[in-house]
Amino acid sequence: MNAFRMQQKLEKYLRLAGIPYDAENLRGLYNESPANDIYSILQYAINPGDIAAYAAVLRCPLARFSQATFLELITNPKEAFSIPNPSVRDAALLERARAFFAELRGAMYKMSTAELVEHIWHKAGLRLDILSRPDAHAFLEHFDYLFHLAAQIDKDGQTLSAFLAKIGPAIRGEKAGPELEQ
Repeated sequence: MNAFRMQQKLEKYLRLAGIPYDAENLRGLYNESPANDIYSILQYAINPGDIAAYAAVLRCPLARFSQATFLELITNPKEAFSIPNPSVRDAALLERARAFFAELRGAMYKMSTAELVEHIWHKAGLRLDILSRPDAHAFLEHFDYLFHLAAQIDKDGQTLSAFLAKIGPAIRGEKAGPELEQ
């Protein structure tokens, strides 16, 4: 196992055990929440045909559908966030997801990348989900890192697509994630 994957596992287990640590590079950042959720939401907003992003969105705090609804949605992705006869709970979640993505797709042309990341953090329920689980509080720092990375993209005059291209390979586990410039 390479050092990159070893550090990811070590960070995960330290977090799960509640052991504080400080790492020079945050290897686990990209394969844990909220990075994965923010990436998937943005990726799906840009490319609704991305089935992997859609599946991740269906499991993120924005949605949290029942298993039956998840299976119906994932087997018919062309009808995004739409199934016949959902439960009352899932019907409300489906409407919330549809409204969220309609709003996000409109905002993508008006907001900077950092603003979009912050919008998702609050409006998709990612921050609230993490705050509601004391064992997940370490992820609050992960948002700060992602926000600063997005702000750096904006400062450099790059686009949302550049942000996704920068963090995508790390999310998919293909390579180490980018470091913040000082």
